[in-house]
Amino acid sequence: MGYTYTGTTGTSFSAAHASGTAALMISYISNNSLAPNSLSHEDVEQLIEKNAKIINSSNATYSSVSGYGKIDAGNTIKKILLPKYQVKHCNATVSNSTAVLTGGNIGAAFNLTFPAKGLSLGSYTGDIYKVTTTFSLNLPSTATVLGVWVRNSASDLYAHSGFVFPFSDIAITAQSSSSVTVEGYIYNFKQYINGASSTSLNEWLPFDLSGNSAFGITVYIYDPAATAISNPVIESKCLHAYPNPANNQITLVMGLMRNSMLNISLSDMQGKLVYELPKKVYNEGHNEIPLPVGNLPEGIYLCKVISENETITQKIIIAR
Repeated sequence: MGYTYTGTTGTSFSAAHASGTAALMISYISNNSLAPNSLSHEDVEQLIEKNAKIINSSNATYSSVSGYGKIDAGNTIKKILLPKYQVKHCNATVSNSTAVLTGGNIGAAFNLTFPAKGLSLGSYTGDIYKVTTTFSLNLPSTATVLGVWVRNSASDLYAHSGFVFPFSDIAITAQSSSSVTVEGYIYNFKQYINGASSTSLNEWLPFDLSGNSAFGITVYIYDPAATAISNPVIESKCLHAYPNPANNQITLVMGLMRNSMLNISLSDMQGKLVYELPKKVYNEGHNEIPLPVGNLPEGIYLCKVISENETITQKIIIAR
């Protein structure tokens, strides 16, 4: 109390403005029944950046001098107003059995930057495996994608780098109006290098190939045709299937906003129904639904999930 700040600049002076804007955003979304999900910290950061007031002379999105510009709380709140603006989470679980040993990385050299799971920081050699998945967005034809970003808070794979940071850091590698492809990496540490000597080992970060990996992205859209009547059942209208391509069985993964009656079926590319599950009520939250496909011939199929007020499709491939 009693202090007057004049002629002073610095990032710390924006902390109150940034935290206040974040609180308004989180409160609005968390208390709105039309919101498909809550906001993650990545969402808050991205939305504030995307809706900031640009102040650099080149009018570029980012400047090393002025960053993303001035925080614009009013514009940021305006650009998340439901139902026309939607900040949607898509999550996927992928079997690590689909991991591919990356080209040229057999016996690769890398450095662990922080101690993790009993491994000391330092130089190692080993193998690097890539895990990839593609999200089908299933957006209305009237919707425009304003942005897509990863949510490392909902992911668990690492980045591909000569310096291994033991923290989630997945990356978007391809994006279209209908799908987003992401990737992350698993490291097998085989030798610890200590000067001229080395120690053999067999350790994995973040884990080995026996389990599953988690991926999370956010899709930020504007749909001028959206109305408040819309009350989706399937979380973020995102449906994921793994493994894809499949052999004998494929697992559908989806989050439900509430207990819902679903009709789940498979059709070939000519529209012929080839498989259908009995219609039933699925529970709110995370659902994994196995579909036996061992009797179906190789090819491309459409999996269709129909709820009380929406239809979501996912392309799957059967290959043997």
